[in-house]
Amino acid sequence: MSELALQLIEENKKTKNTFLDLGRCSLENELPEKLLECVWLKELNLGWAYAKYEPYEIIESTNSGELNQFQGSELSALQKLPQLEAVYLNACSIIEISFLKYLTHLHSLNISENPSIQDSRFLQDMAQLQTLDISFTGINEISFLQHLIRLENLEIYYSKIYNISPVGSLTRLRFLNLRDNQIQDISPIENLRQLRTLHLGSNKIQDISSLQNLIHLRVLNLYGNQIQDINFLRNLTQLWHLTLAKNQIQDIGSLKNMTQMQHLHISENQIQDISSLQNMKQLQFLFLDYNQIQDINPLQNLTQLQTLFLNNNQIQDTNSLQNLTQLKSVSLGSNYINDKNQVSMLIGLPQLFHLGLNNNPVDTSSLDFTKVAARYKNTES
Repeated sequence: MSELALQLIEENKKTKNTFLDLGRCSLENELPEKLLECVWLKELNLGWAYAKYEPYEIIESTNSGELNQFQGSELSALQKLPQLEAVYLNACSIIEISFLKYLTHLHSLNISENPSIQDSRFLQDMAQLQTLDISFTGINEISFLQHLIRLENLEIYYSKIYNISPVGSLTRLRFLNLRDNQIQDISPIENLRQLRTLHLGSNKIQDISSLQNLIHLRVLNLYGNQIQDINFLRNLTQLWHLTLAKNQIQDIGSLKNMTQMQHLHISENQIQDISSLQNMKQLQFLFLDYNQIQDINPLQNLTQLQTLFLNNNQIQDTNSLQNLTQLKSVSLGSNYINDKNQVSMLIGLPQLFHLGLNNNPVDTSSLDFTKVAARYKNTES
């Protein structure tokens, strides 16, 4: 039995904290009997990490032992903890989940990163669930979800899913992560009007018309799909974090009214005109690598910008960046910059600690980069 686990349990019995982290305690196919005396527990972590939502955060276990390993059946003992509302079991080598039939009162369950789990039957009776993560398991048939109508947070990434019809009935969802699957049709999502965060990156999506009425979205990730037309995003004016990188987009005019945007990632597209970005006065992080941009004048009034990536474009004139005094990191590699006076101007930006200029025709040998280097050193100390 793990000495670390026993020590943590004894500490919990003294404090009666409702959360206990037993992740990475080198437990193997057995729960400590002493754990079952902690009847006040509401949250139990047995995995390497767990997630919190609104705002989204992944919190790693503070323990430093080996990952726990369970078959699954031994976890039925958790029914002796009547107050338990949340159990985190990611990456625990679990094979079967029949133990869940004893835990139907749970509000939050994470069984992600257990690729041997395939049978989802025991999930359909967990009607109290508000948060569920079954990512990177062997579960790729998700019809059981239609019974879990109280779900607010759902994660099913790396799961080879292509049919998401059952998700359409989950109208309370606020957070939905379906990235890295085989999804083409996202029409079932169109009525999920409570969504605040939606991850659909690395799928096979072309048509995003189903997103046009999801006006409460704050975070949207569509990275790595086959999208050309983004006009259907024009009404999503509450977005503050948008990722459209690695698609086939030419026209971004529909983004012009997204004045709350703080983080925009639209690299690896076919964009030439960025005038629609000029009113994004709250923008802090902007990624425009691998496009066909020549004119960056629309960026000149985005004074909150801290990070700007413009590698692999067709930019020659960077004078429009001279008033962006909050800039800390600028990458302009593989462009057509040939004026060292413009580079000198960038070096003079008061907070800049990173400046990337590789593969440009400009000669910077006579320029003094010591201030930039000093600021970079300060960020590491």
